[in-house]
Amino acid sequence: MNGALAKRSIPNADVRIHGSALHSSTPGDIDVAVIVDEPTFTKLGERFKARADRPQNVKAIADDLKKGKIASSNFFGGNDPPVAVEVSGVGTSLQAQVSVIRTGSEFDIGPYLNK
Repeated sequence: MNGALAKRSIPNADVRIHGSALHSSTPGDIDVAVIVDEPTFTKLGERFKARADRPQNVKAIADDLKKGKIASSNFFGGNDPPVAVEVSGVGTSLQAQVSVIRTGSEFDIGPYLNK
């Protein structure tokens, strides 16, 4: 995970597992939260927005910035596959869902499993 984030210049100091993987014996996926402060979140959002190649992608980033959560499918730039695809199936058969989450947003809720 850390390598997939680093090669996209996404901070990887605070990466946490959350969601159904922590409270269900049969989770559908593994939700990964990359927690960042507001200035970092805004900077990442602006970077992804500048690299978005279509108006609907620019809108998707603008919507993500308002919500406080940027989905990995919106990590626009020169790295394929998306980070969630790159880390899915590593150590498990489950798919990963990766998001950058702004500290204090409505998506910054536990419980979390820290590294």
